[in-house]
Amino acid sequence: MFLQAIRASGQRVGAALRRVLWQGDHLAADDQPAIATGFRRLNRELPGGGWPVGALTELLIPRAGIGEMRLLAPALRHLAAEDRWMVLVAPSSHDDSRPEPYGPALEQLGLKLDRLLVIDTQHAADRLWAVEQALRCPGFGALLAWLPDAWPDQLRKLQLAAQGSEGLCFVMRPPTAQIESSPSPLRLACRAVRSSAVDAPTGINPHRIEVDIFKRRGPPLDFPLHLELPPLLAPAVSHAKPQSLDGLSPEIELSESSQSIPRRPAHVVDRPRLYAVAA
Repeated sequence: MFLQAIRASGQRVGAALRRVLWQGDHLAADDQPAIATGFRRLNRELPGGGWPVGALTELLIPRAGIGEMRLLAPALRHLAAEDRWMVLVAPSSHDDSRPEPYGPALEQLGLKLDRLLVIDTQHAADRLWAVEQALRCPGFGALLAWLPDAWPDQLRKLQLAAQGSEGLCFVMRPPTAQIESSPSPLRLACRAVRSSAVDAPTGINPHRIEVDIFKRRGPPLDFPLHLELPPLLAPAVSHAKPQSLDGLSPEIELSESSQSIPRRPAHVVDRPRLYAVAA
């Protein structure tokens, strides 16, 4: 009888530990709140099933305009429907590599211009200060900051500030930052998808984006995700009520070659594709 009681107690303790402990070979069942991305395949690969609230998310992009805004559009549109504020910090650059935000295009994505705050400064210290202050504002829904030269200790300070917030925080950085250490719990490398189609004279498919999740609370993916981007809304319906996230942006399936790649059990510290990444 005594041994049975001990065994039952041990089973209860084990079950409780499994709920609170994260094993590196499993995707974390994160208790942190998240907002659905609008892409079912991407949701399945993110702890919590979406973009994490109260944490930094890094998007590494080679240049502006590869579809990063449309990647975030479903979640931003959801927040706009709740009249939450959107904050853009240093979205443009003096060398024209990042053009100024275009209001009509943002409206076509479903954002509300009267709930949009753009902080345009080219000084690194001012950018960091603006991000930190925005994270402390209780009313913001999403913060998008372009911080190409941020150091790990600066990002660590921002991550601590983000933990006390109730919004999404995206940090845009160049691909070279992938080899740098970062406190951000979620890091994605975004790339344009090549196309030889006649309607893609630039060689880039404007309707798709490649997303490589190289850091998350869980094992790394063995292949990037190819997502189908949502189209811009027609100007005549740009003020229409935002759609629900369910079915908003159906992502494409992986190519046959990608689907045929066998996936062996992985662990969070096992990064065969990214051996040089100090993530």
